[in-house]
Amino acid sequence: MFEGILFKVYQWEQKLFDGTTRTFEKVKRLPSVQVITIHNDKILIQKEWQPQREKPFYSFTGGMTSWGEEPLAAAKRELLEETGMQADVKEAKVSSMKGKIDWPTTFFIATNPKKVAEPKLDGGEKIEITWRSYEEFKEIVLGPDFRLKGFERYFLRLLYEGREEEFKKELFENKKLI
Repeated sequence: MFEGILFKVYQWEQKLFDGTTRTFEKVKRLPSVQVITIHNDKILIQKEWQPQREKPFYSFTGGMTSWGEEPLAAAKRELLEETGMQADVKEAKVSSMKGKIDWPTTFFIATNPKKVAEPKLDGGEKIEITWRSYEEFKEIVLGPDFRLKGFERYFLRLLYEGREEEFKKELFENKKLI
C-alpha cells in the first residue's frame, strides 16, 4: 500500500465470522538492534539527547537496521558509530512488538570492547557514554528516563519471577538471555 523511510503499510481484505468482509491494515517497521556492552563488571549505558525530545533519556547502544541489513551487522555498526568501539558481539534475545505494528528488536551482548575510533554520530544524536554497576543499571532500567520500555517490562517480569540472579549470571557470563 505504502512504503516510507521507516515503515511499510499493508492492507488486506479479511472475511469475518459473520460472512462480511473488512479491510485490515498492518505496519512493518525497520527492525531495531540494541547492544548491551559489558566490560568487567560494568554495563555501558548511554545518556542521549535528540532534537525532538525535551529531555535526555537512557538507553543501550542501538538503532535501526537498513532494509535487508542483518541484525548482527547493524549491531556492530551501531556500536562503532555511537561509541567508537568494536567488541565480540553475540545475539542474546529477539523480541517483537505484537499487534498492528510489526517491529522486531534483536538484543545483543558485546564483550571485550576496544576503542578503535572516535564515535561518528548523526546530526540528530548527542550521546554520553557511561559505565555503570549492575545496581546502577537496574535503577536506570526501572527509572522514568529509560527509553526501552519493552526491555523494562521484560526486566520487571524477570524480577517478579525471582530470576534476577540467573539473569545477572547469564549477562556477565555472556550467555543467551532468558
